[in-house]
Amino acid sequence: MPLIDFATAVKSEMVYKSAGYAVNTYNPTSGLDYAFDGRGYYEAVIIVNCGMFSSNGTLAITLQESSDASAWTDLPGGAFPVIAQDPSGAQVDDNAQYYCRVNLFDKKRYIGVKSDVATQRATFSVAALLLSYDTNNSDTPSLSI
Repeated sequence: MPLIDFATAVKSEMVYKSAGYAVNTYNPTSGLDYAFDGRGYYEAVIIVNCGMFSSNGTLAITLQESSDASAWTDLPGGAFPVIAQDPSGAQVDDNAQYYCRVNLFDKKRYIGVKSDVATQRATFSVAALLLSYDTNNSDTPSLSI
């Protein structure tokens, strides 16, 4: 297998900076807040890094697309499972990492990441690795659309 020149084949985009986000819905904007331009790339790997959530906090991530970065629609199959903190200890999904591979070939130019933070603050970040080559391999992502 030939080596890949990451300097030309991969671009990293910080979609959400690592921070504690208050209860709110954060939508992609025309200024590309919470979004990125996928033109010229074959695939994107969306990485959600979760820190500790406040008690009963939840985070819902939905991928969206737009041809003009102003009107956004949900990508079919683009909803991550809801990430939650359960104080009973029965199930804790926070303080973990989730990722999704997105084939950009048949998507609109702009990809947005909508987040719904509910109940309590959630500490997280979202990054996108944009790939200009086919990365088809055997890894199983959290979600692939």
